[in-house]
Amino acid sequence: MNNEEFADKFFKEARNNGYQITSHGNIKCTHDKNLSKDKLKNIHQLFGNKCKIATSQELSQVGIQSCCFAIFRQIAQLIYP
Repeated sequence: MNNEEFADKFFKEARNNGYQITSHGNIKCTHDKNLSKDKLKNIHQLFGNKCKIATSQELSQVGIQSCCFAIFRQIAQLIYP
């Protein structure tokens, strides 16, 4: 799966699991933070199918906020069980 396909599938899974999409087209996390397709593509480019086990430090390095870690891992686990 390429990075764009991962981001698209991630958004589909997020919607299917009740997560809200912001008016800017991002997945809403807590504390007014969000996950964008660009952030998702970046983490997938770096880690591929191992992205679900990326450390908190690695997620932070691509701009994912700590309040979004749990959401990211939950959805990534659905894509790469």
